[in-house]
Amino acid sequence: MEKLKAGIVTFHRATNYGAVLQAYALQNALLKLGVKSEIIDNRCDRVDLLYSKNRPEKTDKNGKVTAQSVKAFVSWVLKRKDNKLKRYLFDNFIEQYLSISKKFDSRIELIKEEAYYDFFICGSDQVWNLGVTDSNGIYFLDFTSSSKKNSYAASLGSARIDESNINVYRKYLHDFQHVSVREHTNTNVLKEVYKGEITCVLDPTFLLRKEDWSKCCKPVKEIIPTRYILFYELYDMDNTSLHEFTNRLSKATNISIVHIGKNRKYRYKNHIDCVPAPEQWVWLFKNAEYIVTNSFHGTAFSINFHKEFFTGLLVPDERPANIRLNDILENVSLTDRKIDYSGNYKIEDLLHKKIKWDVVDRKLDKMRDISFHFLNQMVDFYKQ
Repeated sequence: MEKLKAGIVTFHRATNYGAVLQAYALQNALLKLGVKSEIIDNRCDRVDLLYSKNRPEKTDKNGKVTAQSVKAFVSWVLKRKDNKLKRYLFDNFIEQYLSISKKFDSRIELIKEEAYYDFFICGSDQVWNLGVTDSNGIYFLDFTSSSKKNSYAASLGSARIDESNINVYRKYLHDFQHVSVREHTNTNVLKEVYKGEITCVLDPTFLLRKEDWSKCCKPVKEIIPTRYILFYELYDMDNTSLHEFTNRLSKATNISIVHIGKNRKYRYKNHIDCVPAPEQWVWLFKNAEYIVTNSFHGTAFSINFHKEFFTGLLVPDERPANIRLNDILENVSLTDRKIDYSGNYKIEDLLHKKIKWDVVDRKLDKMRDISFHFLNQMVDFYKQ
């Protein structure tokens, strides 16, 4: 019997490590189930703009020079070389590790070609965050028939749906065959717009184990110490408290810091900056002594590789921005790894709290079983 063919709709071309690695993971998980998949190479203007490395205008949309427009332009000038390198590294990874469809420039082109695929999956990542996709229906598979619509670990990026958007979700989701989300909070949120069963599953990166990720792992070219603290941060937040924590951790352990990226606000002397390719990013996580991050996928890989890690909240309270981090830590009983904005902690005390990985693994294995069961049900549905 010929293998089933699946089309995946996700953010595969974003210069974001988590985005491309979750796409890689989902493709490989499906392959284990005997499904050949392609990531649909559709471009969304809104998503492209969010990750665009093109030169910004010196003026705002009204043609006026503002402090914000000048700041954006100066930031682009300072980061231009690094961003160009990062785009090159990501394009190489996509070409080598992902199976991509031909390019589709419009929904009309997708409609003409959708018969090639037995079914479609949208997810993972924030494909159902309307603020990211600008309500683009392609991320809800609006180009294909209801019999082919499925989601895996889709995320809304929020704990609620605005009243103004309820009908948008209801319109797009009502005829899905199989629906799964990444955050527990989203299962309750979506019940008012989708009447079928909603399953909470793991992010695709957890579907692969340490030995699987070793196949997508290459050392970086920079000189990296044998022992190092890996620091991976998202730059669009105020990370000052996390910077200070990482520096204190370095002093307490006498271990140097390897910092992914080049944030010019991070000025401590005992660190090495690097801009790795995605497969080198995986290698850095695999070989770190400690990890400090405020990233969902940074936290996920820390857990997958059994690393002593600390996760900084994105904002100093319980706003929606922290949902993904809180959810993953609660799922595996590791909420004590959170670093808040208060600074009321002793590094020495934190270092003495070692993670009980046998407990974590038992919880993860249960969630892996649920996640693969969901995928198996989906695949069996299309084998009939």
